Formats: sequence, structure tokens, C-alpha cells
Amino acid sequence: MTEENRTDTPIEGVWSGLKGRPRSLNPKWFYDACGSALFDAITHQPEYYLTRCEREILEHQGADVARWIGPDMVLAELGPGNGEKAVLLLRQLRRLSAYVPIDISPASLEAAVDGIRQALPGIRVEALCRDFAEGVDWPQYLTSEPRCLAFFGSTIGNMEPKAAVRWLARLRARLRPGEKILLGVDLKKDPQLLHAAYNDAAGVTAAFNLNALSHLNHAIGTDFNPDWFIHQAGYNPDQGRVEMYLQATCDQVVHVGQHVLRLERGERIHTENSYKYTLEELLRLTESAGFATDRVWLDRQRWFSLHGLRA
Repeated sequence: MTEENRTDTPIEGVWSGLKGRPRSLNPKWFYDACGSALFDAITHQPEYYLTRCEREILEHQGADVARWIGPDMVLAELGPGNGEKAVLLLRQLRRLSAYVPIDISPASLEAAVDGIRQALPGIRVEALCRDFAEGVDWPQYLTSEPRCLAFFGSTIGNMEPKAAVRWLARLRARLRPGEKILLGVDLKKDPQLLHAAYNDAAGVTAAFNLNALSHLNHAIGTDFNPDWFIHQAGYNPDQGRVEMYLQATCDQVVHVGQHVLRLERGERIHTENSYKYTLEELLRLTESAGFATDRVWLDRQRWFSLHGLRA
């Protein structure tokens, strides 16, 4: 095995982030079955406005969104969760060709498929279990019909802005001219609202963050003790993002394959960023990726946005 190949293994990928400064974990480690369930619980917390605002847009303006998407389309959703947002939109679409949930987590994908089939029996569902971090590798049988990608939840905010441009450009490269993306984006607002959304009183976001360590233990054999860490999240106004960390509460040693990670009390592992945008910032970002913005839909408080982008 070459050194180049070794760095592509899960253990070496994790070690590459943990040995750095700042220490970091890829957010994909949030999502095992437990993590997916915890994230679903986060979306129902009173402090977590994002899902409520996005649902409001789909409930009150869904017919207009559906008209923009148009008839006879394949609607492919990236990271569908339990599919509840897609249901709101699918009910409005005319002559839907197929619904295609795409996710790296089999548990999340199964929940989405079950949710859609229970809510809308008879709809054609073509689930794809894959990592869409590098774009979408479309199977041949989904390339003959016009497509619209839906990416709800402001998950694009987890990417660095330059990385978001590159990712959107990769998506666009695999779409035909005129095909569409429906993109959910959280907007900049009162930092106190942002802080509360990522530090809910019930501690669900904290459990979600800490579960990444349990997932690593089960998936690649690390020996983290989640009880020796606490969740931290706060808004960085200079960077325009919420930053999430796991902070060590004591000195400790963790084994990552053959590597030894030594953490001192107070050291932090960076687990996620969540960028917030103004409408103008988002327009510049999507234009840089080669998309034209057809429409923008906002909730009543103007806290959240859906963007209709055309390749």
C-alpha cells in the first residue's frame, strides 16, 4: 500500500484532522443511526428556528416553488433526513417523474424512503446511498429526464465559502443547461438567536456533537470517552459563522489506529462551522459557481431563504 493510499483510509483521514492545529473532525462523523435520530430531534427544539422557517416557506409558498420547478421533473434531494420537507413540496408538484433521496447514511435514507412512501403511496422513489461531497454521480437511468436538486436545511453553510463555490460548480457540471437547484440558506441575524439555536436547553445539540466520538469508536475503533468532553458552540461575527467544538474536560490519551492523540484539559476539537449569509453574499457565491438565480423565497421574519437556481 502506498503512502498516498494510506492517507485515504478512514483511520488516516481522521488522524489527519485530529493531529492538526486546530484539531478537527469531519462533520460526516455526526451521522450514524443515533446521530441521524439526534439531528431529527434537534429540528424539533424550540430554539432551532431553521426548520420551522423553511417549513413555513414550503407550506405557504410551496405552490409557487412547485410552479418554478415545473412538471415532469425528477426531484432529487441531498441529505433528506426523514423526508418531511420533501413531502410538503411533492404534494404541490405536477406529474412528478421520480423522487430521488441521496444520502451517505443508510439509516437516514431508509427513514426518508419510508416517510415518503407512507405520506405519498404510489410515488416513484429511487434512493441513492452515496457521499455527495464531490457532487452527484448520476446513474444512467436518471439522466434522461429533467432534474431539480433540492438541498434543504442550510447544509451548504457547513462548507467554507470557497469550498461551497467549488461544490456547487461540480453539481452544475453534471446538470444540463436549464436544470435547477432549490437551495435552503440560513441568513445572518441577531447573534443571540444563533447562539440559542446551537445550544438548546434540552441538550440535544450537545448530544449530537458528542455522538460523533461514539460513532468513531464503533466505526474505526478509537477509544474516546465522550463523558470527558463538553459541547461548545458560538457565533463568530468576524467570520459570519457558528463554530462548534468538543472541549476536553481533563488530560487524556486517545488511540486512533496506531496513532496516539494526547489532549490536555481545555483543548478543543473543531467539529463544524455553520456559515450565515446575506442575500447579496449568497448571490455572489452562486454566481461564482455558474448558476443564475431565478427566484428567492423568504419566511415572514426573513430569517431563512430558499433560492431557485438555474444551471
